[in-house]
Amino acid sequence: MDTGPNKITLKKRNKGLSFDIETFKLDIDELIQEFVKDGSTTLVDMKKVWTCRKFSFIYEARPTTNIGCFMQSLYSHCIGYVVANASLSTRLGGLYCLYCLYETQPYKPSFRIIRYRQLR
Repeated sequence: MDTGPNKITLKKRNKGLSFDIETFKLDIDELIQEFVKDGSTTLVDMKKVWTCRKFSFIYEARPTTNIGCFMQSLYSHCIGYVVANASLSTRLGGLYCLYCLYETQPYKPSFRIIRYRQLR
């Protein structure tokens, strides 16, 4: 199932439908790009971008199976921004996106963020 870092495809077996995490990652990329374009560095700025883009709706298209893998894939993608050799604004965008994904997830109990090294 794992075809390299940040290249995970989730599949619903028995029904023949496939679920591609890449679409969600593109949404995260666009969110962070919008945050970065003005050189933003505060959580307040990220919350404004998050709210304007109605980003909490990301969970409306979530899979019904492999939910833990789905969440960890989103977390991992954000962590990739945090550890990247990029601008402060980009790294903070990744961190704030990670925080917002965790805080807005519809799952109870919440899916914990697994350390980046554990995902390798």
